[in-house]
Amino acid sequence: MDDLEEAFERWKDVLELQSKYITALGSYKKDHALGVLRQAVAAGEFRKARQAEAVVQQIEAAMHRLRHYQRKMARRIATIERKAADAAMIRRGEHLPANLLGRMWAGFAFFQRQCPQDVVAKLCRTALTKDARTGENFCHNRYPDRSCADVPSNVTTVDGLMAWLQSRHYMPRRGTPAYAQVTEAFAQVAAASQQQVKSLEESLAALEKGAVQTWKPMMLALMLDDDVAKPILKAAFDDD
Repeated sequence: MDDLEEAFERWKDVLELQSKYITALGSYKKDHALGVLRQAVAAGEFRKARQAEAVVQQIEAAMHRLRHYQRKMARRIATIERKAADAAMIRRGEHLPANLLGRMWAGFAFFQRQCPQDVVAKLCRTALTKDARTGENFCHNRYPDRSCADVPSNVTTVDGLMAWLQSRHYMPRRGTPAYAQVTEAFAQVAAASQQQVKSLEESLAALEKGAVQTWKPMMLALMLDDDVAKPILKAAFDDD
């Protein structure tokens, strides 16, 4: 396993920590809602009691779905491992068999969708260097003897270059400026997992101290199924 594949595989840690955080957050919020429910009943505030009961039921239903989700975690982790191996094929450059290009780009897109917006925005802002624009940087892996076109003038960023490469079925040649810029973009997407791991670890530590509102993990719903994560996040971060 090369270093890039290993870096992509660290997204497994994000998935596992997200699941752990959502479980802890759901338990915390359920206990809080049960406390509100008991106090409201004791005070005769039945409207407030019904609201608290609805929150408890919502969280219990989401926690049931989460337990079902967690039983399938091994399969989801295997998906991350497979996508990591696919994305890391960028390292093979002009030597990658043409029939694997689709898998490679799909692997990269899988991880790019998990990234914070600032990482994606950086790729969209990173200028394509002049020496990365010439056709000598590229190879048509299905027809390696063919010459490749220069990058058109309307493609100005690394993100744009990758989209153009996909449309032309080109790969960057190893050792070229284009290869350096594309593999750096892949590495940035792979490394973004560590930002998420750090944030999740900090949030778990804060949750243990009862400080739920210290961080709102909006990225959680991206790797966990929406019907698992969003009800618990909504109950936790809506105003009581």
